[in-house]
Amino acid sequence: MIHQELLIPALRAKMGDWIYFVASMTLQDFTQRVTTASAFHRSEHLNKLIQRSLSLREWDIAEYLLSQPQRLFGALVVGVYGGAPEWLEVEIQEDARPWDDGNERLDGAIGLLRLSGSEQLFALDGQHRMVGAKRALATDPDLGKDEVAVIFVGHSTDQAGLERTRRLFSTLNRYAKPVSKRDIIALDEDDAVAIVTRQLVESHPLFSDRVSLGKTKAVSVADKTSLTSIVALYDCVEMVLKLNPAWKPNHKKFRPDEDTLNDLIQHCEDYWNIMMDEHDVLRAYVNEPRGNNPAQRFRGRHGGHMLFRPIGILVHTWVVFSLCAKEGMDTREAIRRLTRVPLKLAEAPWSGLLWNRENQRMITSPEAQRVAKRLIYNCVGGALRHLKTDEAKLRKELAGLLNKLPEDVELPQYPA
Repeated sequence: MIHQELLIPALRAKMGDWIYFVASMTLQDFTQRVTTASAFHRSEHLNKLIQRSLSLREWDIAEYLLSQPQRLFGALVVGVYGGAPEWLEVEIQEDARPWDDGNERLDGAIGLLRLSGSEQLFALDGQHRMVGAKRALATDPDLGKDEVAVIFVGHSTDQAGLERTRRLFSTLNRYAKPVSKRDIIALDEDDAVAIVTRQLVESHPLFSDRVSLGKTKAVSVADKTSLTSIVALYDCVEMVLKLNPAWKPNHKKFRPDEDTLNDLIQHCEDYWNIMMDEHDVLRAYVNEPRGNNPAQRFRGRHGGHMLFRPIGILVHTWVVFSLCAKEGMDTREAIRRLTRVPLKLAEAPWSGLLWNRENQRMITSPEAQRVAKRLIYNCVGGALRHLKTDEAKLRKELAGLLNKLPEDVELPQYPA
């Protein structure tokens, strides 16, 4: 498709053996002129592999553009093939740059990029954003006035050019590392789960200065102060928030109004307050000065208490959530029921299931976690049919993990 000539402001730069141009385009021009990558292979069949990578993410991006006044994209990388793009250098006269001490980088670096309209432009990095933007503009054409940063690089269709472009595409996508969950928790102002988690870490006595800030759920063996990790807390918070009628799944992507957000924060604070009310170990932990290594007696090579292990607190929260959601219990009753369950890891029924006595380490396999959840759920009166299983299946699963025969395994009960 031939477009009209377009003149856009740009900077000329070099990295490695790539000469590229960093330009500013309106979202309307960008979405009209740039297509998804389809020139990496001579075979159309192979090019379809690129197209299949596009997914439902485009709908999320469209919703983001339509709902967020503080929207911003990172620079999009575009390959240029054919046509007659022209670089028009803007010369800065010597007397107009008294600050210049002979910096050669200014020479030829600032100018205008003229696109003839006959070029083929395709997204090397930012395909999902481009498709999502097209969908958003179909709903709200005024978004087309937004300006985005675009990096233009040259492309040719000979064998060497195809290989060069494919390598750039894979490099951009391989090294564009996704944001870690920890960074989302620390920075995201739209994800309500992250916002509530930060509020707990800032102000709740269980978590204020008492949470591991590592990138994973695990808590270091050297950490003798933290109750749990911030990543595990985030996952717990998400389960707790789902019990609030005001919660909606899109609250992880789009910040709720302040009244709803405050309600979600209060809901989570109430939950952890009830946990402290019902669990003596949590009150003892909070009352111990941080300088006295308060978690040491609840977590270590002796095993310790389930709530002081990320896996344990996640299992516990899942069971509470399930008792409320599937059995209709209120939160306090569900938590109170779990206080009847022995939660020392080195003792039955957790030794061999969640705790390896020989290696003095947690057993973290998904199978062990699943059986632990079902075991607690069943032993405090939850109906296994709500989990689409029964006692015979649970006994068989538990026996397999304990390396026993099903008839040698008992399912404990802790009645009211």
